[in-house]
Amino acid sequence: MGQLKGSYKEIFALTTPLLLVNASHTFIAITDTMFMSRLNETALATVGYIAMFYTLLVVVGYSFSKGVQILVAKRMGEQNETRIGNIVDNSIILLLALAVMLFVILFFFPQYLLGIFIKDQELIATGDLFLKYRTPGIFFNYFSVILISYFTGIGKTIYPGVAMLMMCGANILLNWLLVFGHWGFPEMGVAGSGLASTLAEVISIFVLLFGIFMVNGFKKHQLLHFKRIDKLEIKELIRMGLPIVGQSFIGFISWIYFFSCIENIMGKHDLAVSNLLKPIYQFFAVPVWSLANSVNTVIGNMAGQGKADEISKITKRFLIVSIGVTLVMIAILLPFPAFWIELISGKTEYTQDCLEALYVIYASMLMMAISLIVFNVIVSIGSTFISLTIEVVSIILYIIYTYCLFNYTNINLAWAWSTEIVYWLIIAVLSYVFLKKYDWKKNIRVQT
Repeated sequence: MGQLKGSYKEIFALTTPLLLVNASHTFIAITDTMFMSRLNETALATVGYIAMFYTLLVVVGYSFSKGVQILVAKRMGEQNETRIGNIVDNSIILLLALAVMLFVILFFFPQYLLGIFIKDQELIATGDLFLKYRTPGIFFNYFSVILISYFTGIGKTIYPGVAMLMMCGANILLNWLLVFGHWGFPEMGVAGSGLASTLAEVISIFVLLFGIFMVNGFKKHQLLHFKRIDKLEIKELIRMGLPIVGQSFIGFISWIYFFSCIENIMGKHDLAVSNLLKPIYQFFAVPVWSLANSVNTVIGNMAGQGKADEISKITKRFLIVSIGVTLVMIAILLPFPAFWIELISGKTEYTQDCLEALYVIYASMLMMAISLIVFNVIVSIGSTFISLTIEVVSIILYIIYTYCLFNYTNINLAWAWSTEIVYWLIIAVLSYVFLKKYDWKKNIRVQT
């Protein structure tokens, strides 16, 4: 890849394989939802909601890996590729140490943790069973997100794309085998769904390792040599990654808070309906998340080159593509919403309950298309403390709005989902103000 220019051609070349990467965990969530909806409503409500606790752990690793991706891209822009292996190896050490701690908490104390957010004891028991089989996947996931950040940082996104495609295919097959007990496999129900997703992540690791071999990463970038624990490199990784982890963590906690409000105030049925809406929302937003990943690579690379004056022009290109792609996604979803709902649920009884809220989700997708791009520009230029501040302020205002909406209005599901519009609007406004008013370009010039 070397030094990038931020052209439309580069944007699409980087982003296209990342569609598979970003779609993978959303697709796994959709697959789990489809299989659970065919068991019973309790399984649907539980797995869609409880899986968020595991996804919270995934978000921590993914967020940290974005810092790794930006640093790798910056080294490519500086043409200082010999440092890449040291960045990746030390980040793996950090994340696996964190994985041990998180695994202990979620594997051995799930009922206590779930009891904080959930009242229904049947949901807690089912969630406990699911997490017993899903939580070990955290080790494989953390290893894979670092390898994905390496490939994305050097611009070789095809290998993560293939790995995630293999993971999704394996998850479908394993869910079919283990949830319902086909071909002589045990009928495990909810536990089978958790185990299927964990085994699918193991398969993706082997594909990624093969990809490193194909790009000569073991030799050229000195990957997975683990020569030493580099305190300076770890310090830089923490400086870059920790604020990103913080903003993602508190953002995801607010997502859990939102679903807790639905379960506690609106009930199990509305929770089940929302768990059908969530994967639809996430799946059709995949192109925007993929573009945001490309922002981290391209802007990080430009920062490494010291081309601060080019960043605003490249940001506009990303915004044009992001809004355009989102309008295409809405155009696909808008005429046949019932088809997508019934595809996931396998039933017609949820369709009418979902339709009104979907119109609110369309508006949220458009706001997200703008917010994610401008926000990730701030992350990519190294202003991670500023991005954390923006996230904290946004979440505080989001929680206030959500609390008032659920406790002081005659809430329905469509109004409940308006919280997403409020969140992304605040992110967009604060990010725009920073990029417009603050002289961030001088910091890039100083670094170079």
